[in-house]
Amino acid sequence: MKILLLPLDERPCNAAFPGRLFPADKVQILLPRKLGHKKKPADFSVLSDFLFEKAKDADALLLSLDMLLYGGLIPSRLHHLKAETLFSRLHLIRELKEKYPALPIYAFATVMRCPAYSSDDEEPDYYERFGSAIHARGALMHQALTGLSSPETKPVSASDLPSPAGLLPAASGKEESGASFSFAPAITPSAEPVSASSLDNEDSQCPESCLDGDFEACLEDYLARRALNKQLSLQALELVKEGILESIVFPQDDSMRFGFPA
Repeated sequence: MKILLLPLDERPCNAAFPGRLFPADKVQILLPRKLGHKKKPADFSVLSDFLFEKAKDADALLLSLDMLLYGGLIPSRLHHLKAETLFSRLHLIRELKEKYPALPIYAFATVMRCPAYSSDDEEPDYYERFGSAIHARGALMHQALTGLSSPETKPVSASDLPSPAGLLPAASGKEESGASFSFAPAITPSAEPVSASSLDNEDSQCPESCLDGDFEACLEDYLARRALNKQLSLQALELVKEGILESIVFPQDDSMRFGFPA
């Protein structure tokens, strides 16, 4: 049996270990010759060439949509790809099925995470400064929408949501991931999920205001990426309905009870 694998990323647990699960003389797992590296995305042309060249005699294809669309797990959290580019990449699955109709294709796509700490090691650059604040905003917005709370907090309503300034660490001359937060007087939040129609713009980088340390601009950038990734995942579900994908799994990445991923 020959299985094509488009892994989540280049880490051994995703790229190397699957090949060790089966006897080599019975199951052959093929991967692209080159993947990305942490924040550097894989080359889409390399992935595309691999799929069309190797699918002709494959018994099945298991593909990560994070790899196919964005170049890997971490790039899925960082990209500024245009919607038309991403939907074109997703269309490759349809083209592949049309060329090889007998090939069963299975897919998975992660729900983008929102860590509670401030670090840009595996997130956008602004997460070093605003990570905890972005997470806190998401958790409070989620609680307000559901009317629920965690055992440690009282129920939250929309009027309880803090202002951006109240979500940021107190000025200390040095940013710390463990900084405590003091919440400002309650106001209605101004940050709302971005509509899909506003996502396909010509900008390929964060807005200048985001780079200058504007919390709301950074939050908008983060939410826009989440919204666009969600649209791609919903479109992938349509491929299951059409019988192009056999099935799709949506694992939730590093999530908590309340927050944007939940």
